[in-house]
Amino acid sequence: MPVIEGLRGDLDSRPPTPTVVGLEKDERDDFLRRENELSDLLAEKESTLVAADKLIKELREELTFLKEQEASVNKVRFQLLFPVFSPVVLIYSIPCILLLYFSCYYRRTSRCRVSSTN
Repeated sequence: MPVIEGLRGDLDSRPPTPTVVGLEKDERDDFLRRENELSDLLAEKESTLVAADKLIKELREELTFLKEQEASVNKVRFQLLFPVFSPVVLIYSIPCILLLYFSCYYRRTSRCRVSSTN
């Protein structure tokens, strides 16, 4: 696997991690103190990451629930409002249909009159 071999090459090129054995007492204490600080910082970051992942999961679940609820409400709203608005639409559409019919009728009759005079 070339990816693993590439990682091994990267590890070989890194300088070795200092060990506690070859250091003097003050250096060893500083090294251990810094290692503990970094471990604590890493644990804090990991717990923050776990909490953020948990929050993301909860928010996604809530978003899915809200989308389903919105779809359900819209369906019920349409079922309730369609019987109310369909007669209203019909009432408003009749004059428009009549207007279109008579305007076409007028155009046809006016064309006939114009063509009959020629």
